[in-house]
Amino acid sequence: MAGIDIEGVNFRGTVDGVNALIAGEIEFVFADVGAALVPIRDGRIKPLAVSSKRRPLVLPGVPTMAEAGFPDFDIDGFFGAYAPAGTPPEIRAKLNGWMNQLGANEEIKSGLAIVGAETFPPMTFEHMDALLRERRTLWGKLVGIAKIQPQ
Repeated sequence: MAGIDIEGVNFRGTVDGVNALIAGEIEFVFADVGAALVPIRDGRIKPLAVSSKRRPLVLPGVPTMAEAGFPDFDIDGFFGAYAPAGTPPEIRAKLNGWMNQLGANEEIKSGLAIVGAETFPPMTFEHMDALLRERRTLWGKLVGIAKIQPQ
């Protein structure tokens, strides 16, 4: 999106990338908030922007990529609960209800906030399917822009 030519560096995990940034081995890293929060708070790294369309609660002073000049940039990670294909609708509904209850639980929200994570508002299967379709389209576009090929 920025039209810059950079060399990607693969790490075994996000924390390894953050540690390489701290050590001066790389110039920048895209990292999830949880992996970067401690070194951000203790001043070892400086956040430039967040990739989501809104600022996370734990980093309210950090602009979004859209605010930094990239209006179409919106990459936000999430976790979901999945069941095997063919799971009966009543079981899926029960699981969905439990997940929505967990997401609304203040103790869970507080625990997640410590590592920079937030819960989604209650979701239906249709909402989750739409989100997954949207993300597949986005990542397909980004893979094309970056000319990523399987190895």
